[in-house]
Amino acid sequence: MKLLFIGNCTFRDDTDSRVCNPFKPLRGEMRDADAIIMTLRGNITKKKDLSEVQSVGEQLVSLKRLMPNVPIIVDYKNEDLFTGNKNGKNDTLKFLTKHGFIYTSQVIRPLLYGTLCIFSCIEDRLADRNTTNYSVPIELDVPNQITLSYISYIKSYVLPLRTVIVNLRIKSYSGIRLPTRALTFSKLLIECGVDIVHIHASWSKPLDICKSYKNGIIICGLGELINCRPPRRRFGPITSDLCTVNTVSKYFVSRSVDKKTVNDCVIPKSLGKQRHGIHPY
Repeated sequence: MKLLFIGNCTFRDDTDSRVCNPFKPLRGEMRDADAIIMTLRGNITKKKDLSEVQSVGEQLVSLKRLMPNVPIIVDYKNEDLFTGNKNGKNDTLKFLTKHGFIYTSQVIRPLLYGTLCIFSCIEDRLADRNTTNYSVPIELDVPNQITLSYISYIKSYVLPLRTVIVNLRIKSYSGIRLPTRALTFSKLLIECGVDIVHIHASWSKPLDICKSYKNGIIICGLGELINCRPPRRRFGPITSDLCTVNTVSKYFVSRSVDKKTVNDCVIPKSLGKQRHGIHPY
């Protein structure tokens, strides 16, 4: 199975066809995927003033139209979603269900889809009372009892022929290197049987996108693929990345995405160069 991982997507309503259909430049790369795994930030709702990060979902619908036969797995569990009231979250889940996206609203239990087993967790520095109702807070520096228990729980889902993925959202950081604490924790997860660790951090994109470690792969952060959030949308990295992982051979290939600004939204412009393809053994 070929899994295509794409970066953070923060949408905003707009009448410009380029903003409403931002995934078109990526069609060729997406066509080769057996499943797409994306990170959604903010609310999808028609109610106003819930959050500064919201849309009615036209951009996601455009992705579904572009790739009608490719399963799209959405990780929506991030701190932006919880800044609004619970109606924003409920409207988002109703939208994802209505349009056939794959997701889980469970806090601890993973998303099981075919041979995929996907967990979502968030660094405790980002967690608050609202966040912990939807995602497991993880201590990266010195793992506490909750973190260790969660790792043991993840290990219980490791089975032959199953691909275990952990989506981990961490606090934003400066520089071009993934924080050591996040890399160390990711290696611990792989030692416990996880196949892929997918790390997200708002506004941050490391120099090394993908790393192999033992029998697993660490996606260190793909950046902001689509960013329509004020006020920092113009100050992030000028590129983002895609990462395709073959779950059988464990080969991975990353590819850069050049971006442009349209109506204050940063969206994909074209596919850039292919970075590398490496076997982890």
